[in-house]
Amino acid sequence: MRTGFSIAAVLVLLNAVWVIAWGDGDNEAVMGDNPSQNVGSADLPVDTIPWDKAVEFCKKLSEQEGLEYRLPTEAEWEYACRAGGKGVIGLAEGGFEVAEADVEEYAWLRLNSEATQPVGRKKPNAWGLYDMHGNVFEWCQDNWLPYTDKPVTDPVALATKVQKAKGEFFVLRGGSWEWGLDNAKASARCRCKKVLRSRTVGFRVARSL
Repeated sequence: MRTGFSIAAVLVLLNAVWVIAWGDGDNEAVMGDNPSQNVGSADLPVDTIPWDKAVEFCKKLSEQEGLEYRLPTEAEWEYACRAGGKGVIGLAEGGFEVAEADVEEYAWLRLNSEATQPVGRKKPNAWGLYDMHGNVFEWCQDNWLPYTDKPVTDPVALATKVQKAKGEFFVLRGGSWEWGLDNAKASARCRCKKVLRSRTVGFRVARSL
């Protein structure tokens, strides 16, 4: 499994997207509109961001800081989510498996939320990562492809031919506040077209080391 990467402890915030990717100043004046459907708090995760805009954010952040930021691959995302565990939710602080009955302590799902929530309010996993389950779905770098029946180490499904197709499906992970635990499990996979703009979709940044 890949070890040459790090992943952000929290989801990308709405304010960070504007300031880092599109400059300071009034949001609407800079972009013409505000992408997030859920607003009102500076520490809400950005939502309604299509895959291309998430990638653009990573590129602009890389240019500003001189480091390689990008979306995590699907394999990296699951590796970070599990934090060394093999359960439905992964390891919690202290190295124990989280029971499904305790999921509300770690995730914003439809059973305890009616909209996106400020990041970092639930308990983190064993590696200090917040909101890996629920709140908003997270874009991954990969095109969606079905799993093979053979073991694969650190796969990246990003064929150039497929990537150029506007209608191609890309991977979403983590579930959201509008969905149940089945979509938020560490192994759960969703696929959507890269042009999707949804109030349940945001992203998290990874960095190559």
